[in-house]
Amino acid sequence: MTVQRLHSALAPVDILTRLEMEEIQHKGLENFFHQEYLGVSYKEYNDNGAGATQFSLAVAPDSGYAWSLKMVSVVLSAAGNVAVFLGDNINTAPIGGGASVTMGGLNVFNTTFTSNVVVMSDQRAITLLAATGTIGAVKVIAKQVPAEMVGKL
Repeated sequence: MTVQRLHSALAPVDILTRLEMEEIQHKGLENFFHQEYLGVSYKEYNDNGAGATQFSLAVAPDSGYAWSLKMVSVVLSAAGNVAVFLGDNINTAPIGGGASVTMGGLNVFNTTFTSNVVVMSDQRAITLLAATGTIGAVKVIAKQVPAEMVGKL
């Protein structure tokens, strides 16, 4: 630090130089990003509905972890609608759904969720319901953090 006097009647003041200030800001920013993403990971699961019209996925956050669901993608045997339910049955309102679109000869349903729209914890399941056609390949992507860091989702 350099010592400067703002006025001859005032005591000297220690002021950071430009290089010292840049170094402090750089280290502070690195530390901020390190802490922001500490404990955050992404999980991807692939499964096969094996021709079912209702299918409960065998994926859920492990005990002590929380998920922010990001994407559910389903391949159907025929063009149709898919509903996505949170839980192991279809007795609740769906969290997503819609019509499939044809892509490369496949009937694909895809839904994405923004941050903290669907937060799952401790062994909660996802159930899919196909209105027409049957369920083939399924992909789920979720952001995972330890349960005590659920605010980072």
